Amino acid sequence: MPQIGTFVPDHWCNGFGLMDWQPEALAALKKDVPFFVRPAVRKRVESMADSDGRSDIDLDFYKSAKQAMAPS
Repeated sequence: MPQIGTFVPDHWCNGFGLMDWQPEALAALKKDVPFFVRPAVRKRVESMADSDGRSDIDLDFYKSAKQAMAPS
């Protein structure tokens, strides 16, 4: 059994929430996305970053992810 305070990832976590969001990217997310869908969008952007092997999200990556998610 892990000690209190020890991070133990499980299958649901899959690394999400550990992304390093650059301040400019986070500000753009907050500006562009309504608060009630922001967690889902953030999770999707983080998933895209994880698929690209990234551990951070900068403004350029956020903009490209936003473009990829935009309906055509």
